[in-house]
Amino acid sequence: MATPEYLKLKPVEAIAALRDRLAIPLSDYKGLDARIHDHAFMVSGLMRADLLEATKWLIGKALEDGTSFEQFTRSFNRRIGRAGYQPSGQRIKLIFDTNINKSYWQGREKVMRSPEMLAKRPLWLWRHRDSVVPRPTHKALHNKAIPADHPFWKSISFPLGFQCKCTCMSVTEDYCKRNGIEILYNPPDPDTLIDNPSFKRGTDTKTRAQILEQGLKRLSPDLRTQVKKQIKTNA
Repeated sequence: MATPEYLKLKPVEAIAALRDRLAIPLSDYKGLDARIHDHAFMVSGLMRADLLEATKWLIGKALEDGTSFEQFTRSFNRRIGRAGYQPSGQRIKLIFDTNINKSYWQGREKVMRSPEMLAKRPLWLWRHRDSVVPRPTHKALHNKAIPADHPFWKSISFPLGFQCKCTCMSVTEDYCKRNGIEILYNPPDPDTLIDNPSFKRGTDTKTRAQILEQGLKRLSPDLRTQVKKQIKTNA
């Protein structure tokens, strides 16, 4: 049986979200505003800008072609491993899952936050998906809806921790009623759902440039100059 054409469609918004993230080679990103993950592509310990860009390209290729993790690993080892960066298989899996999930969420969130979608589907439904060690606080929210305009969502940006696979979808109130879904008008404190501060999205009004500057300050002068050239090129 032929695959329906709609299942062959590329995740355009997810691909665009990944492309918009700036590659910043950092040894680690502890202490940074979690929103930097919305605007920067980083792999802890991968300090060569060219290899980081190549890794980002491979993630983008996986999104465009529906590449499996096994295919990604082979490509990663050929292009990145032979150049000297050789993480464990588990680490490669973390790089793959985290960036694929982050890109899908950013693409989905952009669509869900559009005025048209908010007017049609004003509730966001939490979906807990399998993870190696399910987090009880995440599992407790499975199939619970929270109003899209609730302040709760300002601090939430999936994934909420390493190997977290939770996400959400926009739904109508009628959908919730028909399916017996509880609507939470007083959801839990987001801090109870996030593993550590590095995954918490700030709620102030910093611009993209101000958020990225936190990471740029940690680079050597030469690397900072290279990355700033990228910013101007992509502006």
